[in-house]
Amino acid sequence: KYSSVEELLNAAKACADKAEQIKSEIDLAQSELSNAKSDFDSKVSVENETAKQLKSFESELENKKSELDIVLSENNILECPDFNLLTEDSIKELKRDAETFTDSLKKSRATVEACEKSVEGKQREDVLKINELIDSYTSEKEKWDNLYTAGDRSLHNNLKHLQQR
Repeated sequence: KYSSVEELLNAAKACADKAEQIKSEIDLAQSELSNAKSDFDSKVSVENETAKQLKSFESELENKKSELDIVLSENNILECPDFNLLTEDSIKELKRDAETFTDSLKKSRATVEACEKSVEGKQREDVLKINELIDSYTSEKEKWDNLYTAGDRSLHNNLKHLQQR
């Protein structure tokens, strides 16, 4: 196929250069993939922290609602002299406050659940993408490693053959 040793060496050098270029591209892609995974992990961490804060707020609202329920219970109002000063309007206002707390609690719960679902879905989606990229790069690297090895073997055999002449 090659008419001279020089042509053979040039072809082998071109093959080696191409393999080296592809190896560099694969290394760069793996570095970018690693950076993307690191960015993703930090975003997940922030989202998890937000979910924790929302749960804390939800717990605080739940505690306030419980306290208010105790305060508003009829027995408690009748037994505590301070609460005998409450008017019907102030009791209605306290009940409205309790309803507002309950509404806030429901909204917080919904936000926490939505946040958790978003984080879980995003994690699964990003992990699948990362795994696909890793598989793709690994397959490409193996292909070029095989080509490089075959080219190296071919070069070695051709050089051996030329030396025997």
